Amino acid sequence: MMTAEPARVPVRTILATIGLLLGTGLAVLFVIQVQRVLVWMLVAGFFTVTLYPVVAWVQRRLSWCPRWLATLLVFLLVFLVLGGLLTVFAVPLAQEGIQLAGQLPGSWRTPAPAAARSGNCSPAPMPCSGCRTTRTASVNSAPDSEPRR
Repeated sequence: MMTAEPARVPVRTILATIGLLLGTGLAVLFVIQVQRVLVWMLVAGFFTVTLYPVVAWVQRRLSWCPRWLATLLVFLLVFLVLGGLLTVFAVPLAQEGIQLAGQLPGSWRTPAPAAARSGNCSPAPMPCSGCRTTRTASVNSAPDSEPRR
């Protein structure tokens, strides 16, 4: 019986593999270190590509306006609009969230009314999806088999 001798891997291949692994590890560490700068570069690139047509339009419409001034005007306008939208939507939403957080600790401890616990409450009529009539849904029972007319 002949035994096959294992194939030898050249030293050059081993060193190349080790070098590639070390290079990849260093590249990953480098990207982690400059992550914030890369994110800001991506944001700047996004704004550049997105606002280029608007800046070109402003520069064409205002013939006396140099490119840097058109860019400044467009960026100021965009940031004012974004700030206004943030003020209109985010500030009231944050205030409501704070108010809700203040009400939460006591709201889950408050017991439900006795009528709701016993199933004797009568909710408002709901439109029936299968016909043009309305029916009243019960809290603890299955839907009616026939809609009320």
